[in-house]
Amino acid sequence: MDYLDAGMEELKTLLSIYNIKYKFLYKFERFIILDIINFSFNNYYLKNLYNILNRSATIKRALVIFLDHVRDFVINDIYSEELHSSVKNFFRIAVHVHLFRPLLIKSSEIENIIKHVASTYLYDFNGKIDLQTPEATIALYNVLDRVWVGIEIYENLKKGFEFRRAKYRPFFSPLSLYPKLARLMVNLTGAKEGDLIIDPFCGAGSISMESSLLSIENICIELMYKWCKGAVINTKWVDSYISCVNVINGDSLTDIIRRNNLKFYIATDPPYGRLTSTGYREVKSIYDNFINNFVLNSVRAVFILPYSLEGLIDKYDLNIYFKTLIPIHRSLTRVLYVIGGV
Repeated sequence: MDYLDAGMEELKTLLSIYNIKYKFLYKFERFIILDIINFSFNNYYLKNLYNILNRSATIKRALVIFLDHVRDFVINDIYSEELHSSVKNFFRIAVHVHLFRPLLIKSSEIENIIKHVASTYLYDFNGKIDLQTPEATIALYNVLDRVWVGIEIYENLKKGFEFRRAKYRPFFSPLSLYPKLARLMVNLTGAKEGDLIIDPFCGAGSISMESSLLSIENICIELMYKWCKGAVINTKWVDSYISCVNVINGDSLTDIIRRNNLKFYIATDPPYGRLTSTGYREVKSIYDNFINNFVLNSVRAVFILPYSLEGLIDKYDLNIYFKTLIPIHRSLTRVLYVIGGV
């Protein structure tokens, strides 16, 4: 349930930049059904879908649906000739059952369902159930009064967010963005591989780390040399080639970059004076310069600021594409802004 609204917006943004045509069919909390136009296991859509799934900060699992039951599910209905043919391509099969406020499947029935699926789909070839190293996973999802059955093409693979947290980095900063939030912000820019993201207040490099891992060009600017050096150290830690990142020690509120005719996106966490240093400048002047020098000249800008400073945005005629509240911890809530289109 992390960043639920922003996660939905991330999904739509990634589908758009990879030119995936789709229709929304169903949504309940964090469970979404899409109709991918002209989807096939063998066409280019699958490659782009994997790019989306691997890039996303918030997608946990993805299922290709073969069966859809509404209100009348019984265990004998778990059969599809198309699904059976697809399963034959694999030797080691796992079976998962996921329940989201279920009305049709009880937790006590899961073991019997797994046995039934195994006997139904493995009876006529040498496949076996392997929960540890499966080549494919048949999954059932019961959401309220609906059951979907299919093959999972993405199963909660670890993306290293936990291991890239501030306390594990070679250069520590207690004010660093959580890696999952940094990845989410990068994705919300709509930037693709090879595009350019500028982070005018890079700190210890959370945005540059995630951009580098996604092969997105990144220019980081940091006023304080200590943090500037830390951004280089941390980015090299996740990407030893650091081929996509340029780190500049300087004041981003001056004309440090020639922005004329430069196509760029913005992802950043500006300082706001409570926990982060403002370099003895007023918060208002920092945001005035940031918006005029960067946001207004970017293709799309993604940034967060404290709820108490939201009034600073009202004076500008900005195209606010999306905004949502982001809980940082119990005593601090911030507002995430996406400015401009893709």
